[in-house]
Amino acid sequence: MGKNWRPFRLQAKMEKEGKSDGDDARRSLSVAWRDPLAVLYLAPVPRELQLHFCVEISFPEGSGVDPVVEVVGYDDMRYYRRMWRSAEPGSVHIGGGGGVERGAKEGALSYVEVFPDFPGGIPFNVDVWTMIDGQLVF
Repeated sequence: MGKNWRPFRLQAKMEKEGKSDGDDARRSLSVAWRDPLAVLYLAPVPRELQLHFCVEISFPEGSGVDPVVEVVGYDDMRYYRRMWRSAEPGSVHIGGGGGVERGAKEGALSYVEVFPDFPGGIPFNVDVWTMIDGQLVF
């Protein structure tokens, strides 16, 4: 059952900000994923279900970099999707530090969270967890 609640197609991509190519170039990390399979079976997701996603970025011990954790709410994304859909039927895009994208023919929401000023040259691990009513689903 837990596999059906895991976010789908998790991707992490480092991007350089600006035109500097050296080691001092500012970098950002873009983390993208799609709704878990179980959410598609529940469509539309009942309002009583408190669905959130937890983005966790961890670094090796001794690297001197603290882990990063961010919580993204499904209800927030559903609200923004409705607002943008009424203004721009057929597609939705919310950007600028985090957001959601959805094409007219797709069934699942695609989430994109951007972490600016990301440290370069240090290995990291990205996980996205589903939270239902405040409980992590493994």
